[in-house]
Amino acid sequence: MEENLLKTNVANNLVKYRKACGMTQAELAERINYSDKSISKWERGDGVPDVFVLCSIAELFGITVNELVYAPGDPTANASPISAEKVKKGKLKRRAVVTMLACGVVWLVAAITFVLTLMLGDGFTASKAWLSFIYAIPVCAIVFLVLAALWFGRHASFCAVSALTWSLALATHLSLTTFAANSVNYTYLIYIIAAVFQLLVVLWYILRSFPKFDKLFVKTTDK
Repeated sequence: MEENLLKTNVANNLVKYRKACGMTQAELAERINYSDKSISKWERGDGVPDVFVLCSIAELFGITVNELVYAPGDPTANASPISAEKVKKGKLKRRAVVTMLACGVVWLVAAITFVLTLMLGDGFTASKAWLSFIYAIPVCAIVFLVLAALWFGRHASFCAVSALTWSLALATHLSLTTFAANSVNYTYLIYIIAAVFQLLVVLWYILRSFPKFDKLFVKTTDK
């Protein structure tokens, strides 16, 4: 199928099924976590959503992806329909595997650092080699946060930020007690800072769950 024809078909079908479901552009944008500017662009034929978004829209409208892509009356629209749920699950599975591999690389680097420190470091340094695994936890959280922001949405991002907050607090606490035990007191107070930051993260997450606030946030970031 030619690109222009694809854009035209998607634009027409998107308008048709959105109106049939009684949705505005803003309401559809909210349901798929996109801005209404993106919906407007797709409905003008200036672009097309990626496969994952097409699957999400098709699932929302209760139709197949083929019915979004092909013109009404085209026999291909009803022939061997693409399962939106199957495509969605397959993509999520691949993304989960990539995420686990990325975190696995972090732990591999931590293990290599641990072994090299034991082999090449002096007695003092070797006794602290175990910290490499502690530092791997916030690094993994950062990797997961980046991928969650790209692929998995607000819920996963919230979990990633929470994990990063407490793992950084743990790493800081253990580092201070290990390397500066005699010069730094009350190192456990670092967890108070983490708790306050976690509260702010929870409040932000709750605010983002309100459509009006989330829409304002999306428009701000689009600018």
